[in-house]
Amino acid sequence: MSAVDSIREREIEYCAKNLIYFVLTYGHIEDRDKPEVIQPFELWTEQKQALKDIQNHKWTIILKARQLGITWLVLHYAVWLMLCHAGRNVIGLSKSETEAMELVRRAAVILRNIPELVAEKGIYRLGGKDRGLKTQL
Repeated sequence: MSAVDSIREREIEYCAKNLIYFVLTYGHIEDRDKPEVIQPFELWTEQKQALKDIQNHKWTIILKARQLGITWLVLHYAVWLMLCHAGRNVIGLSKSETEAMELVRRAAVILRNIPELVAEKGIYRLGGKDRGLKTQL
């Protein structure tokens, strides 16, 4: 195992145990109000608590308003599961196919902006066989 592989392995192990660290260190969102659309995901205190709650409970129901970052938060949780916990499958459901594809698009934004140190270089297939979105990291 090369030195880079060893560092990568340790970083993924640390991320697997530290969801908030993963999101703060590797998470990105789109902010169309800023000149640079892709921005680091800077978590509010309440978002950190919501992540802990999602991680620690099998079922979480969130009554939310718009513009609270909950969709991005949950997508980061899903990406964390896929990258740091082998054998996990994630399904995103929404009220329409258009909205479901938006979830897939956002997950691809997150994956594209995670450095190769954590997200092994390759193609991640999102969205199933027929409507899959491939994102090259």
